Amino acid sequence: MVAPLSTTVDRVFSWHDWGSFELTRPVRLKTIVTMMMPSKLSDLSCVLLALLWIRPRSGYDLRKLFRESSMARFSSSPGSIYPALRRLEGLELILSDTSPGDRGRPRTSYSLTVNGENTLMGWLKAPVTEEEVRTAPELACFRLALLPDAAPPSEAVLRFEELERAIDGQIRFLMTYLASPPPGMGPRTAAELALDLWATRGNWARRMLSTLRMQSGATPGSQSDPVHFPA
Repeated sequence: MVAPLSTTVDRVFSWHDWGSFELTRPVRLKTIVTMMMPSKLSDLSCVLLALLWIRPRSGYDLRKLFRESSMARFSSSPGSIYPALRRLEGLELILSDTSPGDRGRPRTSYSLTVNGENTLMGWLKAPVTEEEVRTAPELACFRLALLPDAAPPSEAVLRFEELERAIDGQIRFLMTYLASPPPGMGPRTAAELALDLWATRGNWARRMLSTLRMQSGATPGSQSDPVHFPA
């Protein structure tokens, strides 16, 4: 998913496991680096690319955003932001620009490269899977929220229909569970809370679908029927 990379040996050794890598013939460093490239960026890296696509930002701005908002769910700690930015710069997906800031202190701002934007577009436009929605619903909704600005309405409709089906599957699962929950208030209360959260996501997906279909002139396709809650 990531673009070809040229970087230094120390950066490669800082985040790759070379334990099982054996060379049977002499190869150039660039060949080694290309062979050892990850096939998938981390969730945090994809989110950072998306935020820098919206507008260039400094590392400080990004760290503050993750520390003070719900974006924190995509990062293990604010301290992980700078290492992630260095990795993305090493992969030539972002570039940095340092200029004088407040009180003469240098300020480093990050923006996407062409490779970075192409990589981000691939992530934003990827099909929505049930596993993604089940295990990382916030991330799935985050990337689809940006999709209408990155793809034609007709393409966005397809992705939102996939999201709607996956969400409705989770709602049906919880409703089946609540039909005969285990004894005690705790399990039922937890399931009801989860159901409310999934219902909110489903309502948002349907509103977006309605807007996108009007923009594209599309008619409802093979999406699942809305889940109706008991009175």
